[in-house]
Amino acid sequence: PVRFFFDAPTITLLIEKINLHRAERIARPKIEIVNSRLNLPPSYNQDRILRILENSPNALNGIFNLNFKGKLDIDILEKSINTIIDRHKILKTKFPVIMGKVLQEFDSKIQINIQTVDLRNMKPKDRDFEIFQLASNLSIEPFDLINGPLLRIKLIRTLDDEFSLLIAYCHLVFDRWSAGIFLHELMDLSCSS
Repeated sequence: PVRFFFDAPTITLLIEKINLHRAERIARPKIEIVNSRLNLPPSYNQDRILRILENSPNALNGIFNLNFKGKLDIDILEKSINTIIDRHKILKTKFPVIMGKVLQEFDSKIQINIQTVDLRNMKPKDRDFEIFQLASNLSIEPFDLINGPLLRIKLIRTLDDEFSLLIAYCHLVFDRWSAGIFLHELMDLSCSS
């Protein structure tokens, strides 16, 4: 690190610091690659969330909304979302109970089917209320932790060229930080298709 130049006033001390740093780096244990086909115990944070969900199954559900204007190919959108899910194993995770213990299981078959709702025939005021109701219901419904998926997506068509995409998630596998990554990848994939 650059700070060594400031911490060591002589070349001799600098060399000693560099050699000590190298020795520390070599002594660090290597990170092991885990076979993703194995069922793993939940992380500390996931275990904490699971305990909360035992008493309140929808307490840690989240939801966010994306608005689109223009032509939207729903098949490309669904394909893009499933590509993201394939890239990030955490989005394919479910939490079955095996021999009395909750474990993480990665399910390669998990795919998201976008549910669509057409509200084009509603008055704007009624449409806004209906979107609010759909979002509320989507976020309140408990997720099936044992079978997954822990992500639900609903596409609402509000006008011929306007859409609202609701993405509900369980905090076990997704959070606001994940949302930023998800949105960035969704835009990249949708634009490249």
